Amino acid sequence: MKRWILRAVAIVVACIAAVEVAGALFFLRQNGRLIYLNRAGPSASVVAISSEGTFRQRLHPYFGFAGPYDKPFGSFHTNSAGFTQRDPIALPFTPTADDVVIAVSGGSVARRLIIAYAGGIPLAAALQAIPAFAGKRVVIISLAQGAAKQPQQLLALSYLLALGQRIDLVINIDGFNEFALGYQNDRVGLHPILPAAQMIVPLAMQSCDAKPCRHFFDLAVRVAASKAAMEQYADDARRARSGLALVKAQVLAGWNRRRFASAFREYWTLLNQPRMPAVMDRFSLDMPYTTQDSRVFDMLFDLWLRPSQQMKFLSAANGARYLHVVQPNQYYSKHVFSEHEKEIALATPETHDYHHGAAVGYALLQERQAILDANGIVSAVSLFDEEPDEVFLDNCCHYTVKGENLLARFVSAEVQRRLETAPLTPIRP
Repeated sequence: MKRWILRAVAIVVACIAAVEVAGALFFLRQNGRLIYLNRAGPSASVVAISSEGTFRQRLHPYFGFAGPYDKPFGSFHTNSAGFTQRDPIALPFTPTADDVVIAVSGGSVARRLIIAYAGGIPLAAALQAIPAFAGKRVVIISLAQGAAKQPQQLLALSYLLALGQRIDLVINIDGFNEFALGYQNDRVGLHPILPAAQMIVPLAMQSCDAKPCRHFFDLAVRVAASKAAMEQYADDARRARSGLALVKAQVLAGWNRRRFASAFREYWTLLNQPRMPAVMDRFSLDMPYTTQDSRVFDMLFDLWLRPSQQMKFLSAANGARYLHVVQPNQYYSKHVFSEHEKEIALATPETHDYHHGAAVGYALLQERQAILDANGIVSAVSLFDEEPDEVFLDNCCHYTVKGENLLARFVSAEVQRRLETAPLTPIRP
């Protein structure tokens, strides 16, 4: 009996050792270094999530959806319009003569730049450092939120001005959501001018007690949970310091990836079915729309450009400057991806709404660069092309701390360049 136990223990130890060696060799082959010397820092996403606390968007009468008003979330806050800030701010506020008031709009990329989601340079700090603002206090007002797309930015700016807020500079950072989420709306039969289907439909369905509504919302929760777990374990694999830890993380990441894919397929199958008439009618989501097929991206381009032009006109009419920056995205990039980065950033197939929408939409932006130039729109699409480090954090559009810092500095440099030729006109409060 004793000999049998020793033999069993020896087999278990040998199996563990084999897994450890296999994991270590795999890491060596992929990364060119020993896993035991891995010095990857703590997960940016984990740090950000734990510091952000619980944040849930809700239906909004003007913006489609937004967060709660004036609420703390870990180390962050929402302002009195429901957008996330690093510091609390009540709107409208009265600036001093030395304050430079900058409204920043866009989707989650803009939001993360404002709050320094990955733990890097907050956009306010990057802007504060430019010579044009020496002796001034940069005050950021956030109008940015996850899954927002035009004309939500235009509506948010109009709302802020209607409140009577003085603004010196408007910065709009967008591009991905307008094409990826606009294309997603088109695919499910929701007019692309309406807020993103992946947000507005589940939020509307919360008010519906019918069984299909409850099932839809449960699926949305499963999709979000499995996606978060998939990204967590992929990051654990990046930070692993042993072969066993690497194998464990990769197995769990793969399992959650399959779980996510299964839930996502069921989620979109249900979303593509005829929507519950009561919900669609109650929330005015039944706007007539016929899929435009090959012309959908021309339509999405116009729905992106026109609101930007209106934001520029509206800013000028209220004494503010306007800067529009197109954010980089992995689905239209010459960036050289690491193997780990490929697993995360390029995880979606070419037919996925994110992948196809961004790839075709961004190609159209490049094709129409002359129109962007004529409207003063600055492209940061190639910002990461020559960057050797990992810059993409997930399979959507978000960046590592390195990527966020690069974009924050790009935006501040563009602001400085413009102010060197045409300084802000001093405005007394």
